[in-house]
Amino acid sequence: MGLLKHKSRSLARVQRRTVSGKTVTHYRARKNDYMKCGICKSNLLSVTNSSSVSKSSKRPSRIFGGHLCHGCTRTIISQASKIKAGTIKINDVDILLQPYVKTIAKV
Repeated sequence: MGLLKHKSRSLARVQRRTVSGKTVTHYRARKNDYMKCGICKSNLLSVTNSSSVSKSSKRPSRIFGGHLCHGCTRTIISQASKIKAGTIKINDVDILLQPYVKTIAKV
């Protein structure tokens, strides 16, 4: 039976053939990828994965910084201001945007 740490999929599995001809499984750490926007899944280019810089330097210090891109953040802020003004209701907002809009609009 395999080790418990190898049962999860947090490590990438790589099949290797040994000199004797057997196929063995090596477990390797996954490569870091760009952080993605929570709504449109585009890359957040201002967020770094480097461990040599501080956490406040890794992401922008604005609302939803490090979670959403600037375009989606702008859309959410405009939708929240329309809800506060009373021109639209929370049910009129896209279902993906509703959790983010509720945090700003306090509905």
